Formats: sequence, C-alpha cells, structure tokens
Amino acid sequence: MLRTAITFLLLLFVVSVVSANDSQPIPWRDSRDYSDQYIHQQLMDAHVESMDEISSFLADGQKQPLRTFDDEADPVVQVGLTLEEKLYLRKKPSEALLRSAVLPGWGQRYGERNVRGAIFSGVEAGLWTMLLLSRQSWLEGEDDYMTFASQHAGISGDKDHQYYVDIGNYGTMDQFNEAQRQQRQYADQYRKSSFYWEWDSKTNRQQFKDIRIEADASKRRIYYYVGGMVLNRIAASIDAARGLSKRQKNLRAKETSFSFHLGVDPKTNGPSLVWTW
Repeated sequence: MLRTAITFLLLLFVVSVVSANDSQPIPWRDSRDYSDQYIHQQLMDAHVESMDEISSFLADGQKQPLRTFDDEADPVVQVGLTLEEKLYLRKKPSEALLRSAVLPGWGQRYGERNVRGAIFSGVEAGLWTMLLLSRQSWLEGEDDYMTFASQHAGISGDKDHQYYVDIGNYGTMDQFNEAQRQQRQYADQYRKSSFYWEWDSKTNRQQFKDIRIEADASKRRIYYYVGGMVLNRIAASIDAARGLSKRQKNLRAKETSFSFHLGVDPKTNGPSLVWTW
C-alpha cells in the first residue's frame, strides 16, 4: 500500500516537471491570449478609422455641404400661374393695338400669337408689293402715252391729265372745240395754238387711248392698295387688342386664390413650403 502511494507521487512529479519545461502553451490559455490580441487590434482599427473621419471632416470644413433635399432651384410643386403667365398678364391690350396700327402683325407677336401676326404681316407685305408694282406701271404708262402723243399727234409742252383724255377722243383740236360748241360748253374749248393736236391716223389715236387707260387703271389701283393697308391696320389692331385681352381673361380664370410651391430653404438646406393668398 505504501509502495503504491509512493509510485503515484513519483508519477505526478514527473508530469509536473515535463509540463514546466515544455515550450508549447496550454491550449485553453493560448485561445484566451489570441482573443485578447484580436480585441485589442479591433479597438485600434476603430480608433484609426475615427481619427480618419475627424481629419476628413476638418479638411472639408470649408466645403459647401451637399444639398440633401433637392438640387434644383425651381420649385418642385407649383399651383397657380407660372412666372411666364404672370408676366403675360402685365402686357397691355392698348399697346398691342398701337403696335399693329403701326405695323400689322406686330401687336399679335407682342401678344404671342405669332401665326396670326404672320398672316397680317404677310397681307401688309403683299399690299406694299402690289402698290409699288402699280406705281411703276402707272409712271411707265404715263411716260409712254405722252411720248406716243408727241410723236403721232404733234403734242408739245406739259399738259394736264384731262387734256390727254380729250385728245384720245377726238382726231383734232378743231373737232373737239366744235363738239363743245354744240354742247354749249364754251369754257372747255382749247383756244391757244400750243394746245393744238392732230392725229396722223385713227389707229394710232386708239392705241394711245389704250395706253392711257391702262396707265390710269394702274394709278387707281394704288388708291385701292392704300385703302387695303388702312383696313388691314384697323383689323390687325382690333384683333391684337382683343386677342391679348381674351388670353389674359383665360389666365385670370385659371389663376387660383391660393398657391404654394415646395422647394429648398437655402439657410437650412432642407425642404421649404411657401404659399400665397
């Protein structure tokens, strides 16, 4: 019994000595040391990350903060009239009328009715074109029949328009005076020799008359075109004023008594709500 006890004690002694001299750590202790090291490393990493964030914040302290609500300066939601519509309401129908009175179509473009403005301007341009062409035809025709009368009826000097009408209806001055005497219109007779004419042929007299009639017709058309311009200006002026007034009336009907818009407050960089009554 004593022998067995001594043998057991010796075995324990040998085991303790071997364990003390062994360089390998005890398994559970090694696991504990590794856990402490891992936790310490994690704390250090977190500290470094926090310092980086602080440094980044200090470095960017002068930068404009990012907008967190909306990058647009215009309102997100708008109820009521737009800015363009409000500016349109400030236009005056009387100004539109005066503009089209000066130049047809100008008042329509002022009221943003460009198609109708183009129509009135086109009519005006057409009337001016026809007027200038008629004037040119009249002047050329007048010069032609005067020259023709000088060559074939012996006309000289400046004469009025009625004289050229008379020489186209009679072959000579004597025939004209005789006709006036028979009608007892003595005051209309030509008595001076400077008014004397005599056509070399009836055919040339008729040709002269045709040239003169066509020239007179061109001259009359000028007055028609001038009258057309006046009427075009009257119509354009009324249309410009009424058209602008009508559109403004529709906008006022569209306008509500309450309007609001949702946007960004530049001071707080957050949402803002502005309303008007």
